[in-house]
Amino acid sequence: MTMAPQGPMDSELHGTANGMDKPVTGMTTCGRGQPVADDEQLPPLAKGRWTSSHLVRWCAAQQNWDKIHYDADYARSSEGLPRVVINGALKQHLIAQFLQERFGGSGWVWRMDFRFVGPDLVNEHLEVRGRLRERKQVGDHIFCKVGVEIWNPDQQRVTTEGESVVVLSSTGQPVLSGLGLPRPADDAVRVSVDATPADGDVPVELADAIGRTVETARSLLPVDLGRLRLFADAIGELAAWHYDPESAQAGPYGQVVATPLYPIHGIELKPGSNPLSQETSAFGREGCSEVGRNISNLFDLPQRHLLNGGSKVEVHSLVAAGEQIDAESVLVSARCRKGRRSGNMLVFETLNRYETSTGRPLLTERQTGILR
Repeated sequence: MTMAPQGPMDSELHGTANGMDKPVTGMTTCGRGQPVADDEQLPPLAKGRWTSSHLVRWCAAQQNWDKIHYDADYARSSEGLPRVVINGALKQHLIAQFLQERFGGSGWVWRMDFRFVGPDLVNEHLEVRGRLRERKQVGDHIFCKVGVEIWNPDQQRVTTEGESVVVLSSTGQPVLSGLGLPRPADDAVRVSVDATPADGDVPVELADAIGRTVETARSLLPVDLGRLRLFADAIGELAAWHYDPESAQAGPYGQVVATPLYPIHGIELKPGSNPLSQETSAFGREGCSEVGRNISNLFDLPQRHLLNGGSKVEVHSLVAAGEQIDAESVLVSARCRKGRRSGNMLVFETLNRYETSTGRPLLTERQTGILR
């Protein structure tokens, strides 16, 4: 499959600036009817306790079988972890849920950046926090920059940090798509599509692939209500229009739509496409259908454990039940780094684009992976 290149002048996809950016004064109403001003804290979202059963259910929803999320013996003996860890992807979905709820479902969660600064462990609680940092008006749209973090009350520290942009309409109407939005003059909020040459220590086959498509996927099956229901159970307390047709008819989209980040996990492949290894030392992630992650297999590199280093995401539209997802992954950077405890690491970035089978853009993701 071939996807159209995305660049800063792609006005059809992202719109164009509509006059000068204007600062917004006064208050913005959050999802609980509470007015908030710039630099004011939004009401937090408490989630958990995340038991082993909760984590296994999320693994099934995501279709990620990495053993560090459910096999305590493997986590301790192979990875040196005290217990199994809460999935990074789950934490990303909790941030998306927080943003949707705090802006009342009427705002468009357009940009999300995530950085994992520490592991969260099984049986711990999480609290998503956010602060409205800045608002700018471009035409009829208000771009709200929100600093987000996940606080772990059991560890008494922040374990995930990030920034987000939520777009509101100054007319009070819900914003239901990122397609055609005007661009703020500060184009730095966009996901970068630039490739960076590899450093000299990177394997030559990887260095030669920088800027090239390394993986494509077309979902065998359309998005189905059963998996969306499983997602809702695994994340917890999602709006009913993400899984229930009757509720969705009265919702903002008039039909069931998936959560903003669902396309990352929504590729359904033919059984046996990514078989799980029978080796007891295998990581488990070899059975995952997400694109742009399994670099070791793509380039026939020695198997090393893959860590989620975070991502930068731009959401264009939501995929609806019954639609199919296509994906493409471009390798955009690779570099070798020395870890403090884990020896040499290979840090890579892939630019992953998702669209419907009819060509409607869904999501652009710049994902960081760490092989160690």
